[in-house]
Amino acid sequence: MKAGAIEFVGLAATLALTVCGTAEATEAPRSTFVESAILSEPSGDVQRLSSRDFTEYMERSVLDYGRTKAPAAFDGCPLPDPVSKGRTYVLDPVGGRLDGEGSAERPLPSLSAVFDAIRKGRLQMPLEAGDTLLLRSGDHGSVVVPDLGNDGFIAIRAAPGAAPVIETLRVTDAQNIVFEGLRFSSAGDGKNNRWLATVSPDASSIVFRSNRFSTRTDGASWSDEDWAQRSRMGLFSRGHCASVVGNRFDDLYNGFRSAGTSALVAGNRFEGVVNDNITFETGRQWLLGNAILNGRNSLSNPLHSDAIQGWNKDPDLASDVVIDGNLTLHYQPQRAEPPDPKRKVAGQWMTPESGVYRQGISIFDGKWSHVRVSGNVIVTNSTHALTMLGVEDSEITENVALSSDPTRVTARIRILYAKSRAPVERTVVEGNVVPQLEVTTRLPPHPNVILDELIQNTKGQPGETPVPPGPPAGWGGVLDRQQDVFVRDIDPAAGIYDVRPREPMHP
Repeated sequence: MKAGAIEFVGLAATLALTVCGTAEATEAPRSTFVESAILSEPSGDVQRLSSRDFTEYMERSVLDYGRTKAPAAFDGCPLPDPVSKGRTYVLDPVGGRLDGEGSAERPLPSLSAVFDAIRKGRLQMPLEAGDTLLLRSGDHGSVVVPDLGNDGFIAIRAAPGAAPVIETLRVTDAQNIVFEGLRFSSAGDGKNNRWLATVSPDASSIVFRSNRFSTRTDGASWSDEDWAQRSRMGLFSRGHCASVVGNRFDDLYNGFRSAGTSALVAGNRFEGVVNDNITFETGRQWLLGNAILNGRNSLSNPLHSDAIQGWNKDPDLASDVVIDGNLTLHYQPQRAEPPDPKRKVAGQWMTPESGVYRQGISIFDGKWSHVRVSGNVIVTNSTHALTMLGVEDSEITENVALSSDPTRVTARIRILYAKSRAPVERTVVEGNVVPQLEVTTRLPPHPNVILDELIQNTKGQPGETPVPPGPPAGWGGVLDRQQDVFVRDIDPAAGIYDVRPREPMHP
């Protein structure tokens, strides 16, 4: 069995992973392809971890990375003071009344009832910067948030020890609101609006912090078709200056969708998502340190699944996107039963060999510039581990992309022309670790660690016949010893792929 130690970049500690890449290795349980892991702390202490412990450590490290990297302010967008300095109102969906004063002894009713009364003029409740609404346990209903007239941030958060639930949330033309410690959950029938929470284009500076979004199944055992047709979607934001930090997205059809400019998405955890985990449609997006784990995608879902995907239908150029330090792990078992051979999903035939897959990080549609994809760890069973089409003035650096099913699928980083034939221009592809690297010949070579093959594509379009790979001159890889300037040891004959940098590639 060949194995190699691989260090993941961009995380808090130095990580080395022993990767199994042979048929013998795939006979192990399908939950993971990690045989063992070595953790080297900054102190120099080395500890060997089990596969489960390693995966959990990776998840914690990435989430910590995302939360600590989340800036105090981003793109000119204000973020709230962590300490509330105004008045506090208590809301109790069981014992509260509209004629209450909002105290612990005389609470107001549910959040939906309070905002409904404010909108209809039945409750005068001026809210000012620093005020807090504390929600007690119980069902706070379907909430519509109007413009509350607040100039600074107000907070809507769970009371200490409470577990409040909001069935659905719609933020219309409000601004400067923090939602924290809440559960957004309700049953879905697949017929009506499936989003648990939506933020309109007229809203701005809406913050979601440490919440949980999930489908309520009421204890029923759902089939793959149920999850594909009935599950809820998480959060859809079209407002300006959205901040989504430290949330959990579980058991949903889609996780988070951003269609507004200036969004910070950091330190969130996604698991059990059927279709797309994170999608973005505009520029000025910061996606930092999110952990995207196994999903529920199946042959019942008519669309392909993505961990992180961007697209843009606007004819104008979308720019300024950072996708940094994210983790996507997809170990979904292959299906034993062959699917319908006539079934075509998102342009790809689903065969017993391909199974049910999830793509990694990708931009397939639109015009993009100044995109930085760096320090991400991508483990998936799709050839589209990391695909960027038609990006300009961009950087794809120090990503690790591997296959969770290497006997059937070879993970690949693809940097090619857009579907519209827009070329890749002035883009640096450097320091990545991947079995196959496919790039247009328009790009100047930079060193990478290519474990198997370099494909230089003359026309730049995926699916077209590439030129024979030959020596990957200047691109690095197992045939080009130029990688020795930043790689400790590559010895294919011995099965050693120790791609830890001798020193940081970038200061």
